[in-house]
Amino acid sequence: MKTLICYYSKTGITHKVAHAVREQLVRSGHDVTLLRVERQHEAGFFRSAWESRRKVLPQVIPASLDVGSYDLVIIGFPVWAGSLASPALSLVNALSNLQSKRVALLSTMKNPTGQKPAMQLCETLIRERGGVVVMSFEFTPGRQKRLAETAAEFCASII
Repeated sequence: MKTLICYYSKTGITHKVAHAVREQLVRSGHDVTLLRVERQHEAGFFRSAWESRRKVLPQVIPASLDVGSYDLVIIGFPVWAGSLASPALSLVNALSNLQSKRVALLSTMKNPTGQKPAMQLCETLIRERGGVVVMSFEFTPGRQKRLAETAAEFCASII
């Protein structure tokens, strides 16, 4: 299965999770492309949290991402201040050819409070763009401590 893992990570937690998921999928024989999305202009944590709460769309690189050639798209993102990280919101808006694509979401956070609204927003945006959300998975702090095991659990659920 041709899979794209695209993610945004500011502190490195989502980066570690994305790499652990990639390892598990490659072991299962999947063709995996890993893409880290970056902000075009970096911002501090407080500015980023402010943007997230207000759903501001910062410019990201790449500015557009065609997912038409993939069987599965995994989107990884952190939750900040109880909201979807603003660069992740920009990432979802940058996706093209999402119609009928299988999409799995993975989120990271230091405090699970506010996790559900952030995940629901991302699910809604994917569905509005024609994607089919097959899994939403929260890498809570406890799960992050058992990263390899949790990544295997996530991958078993989407394969």
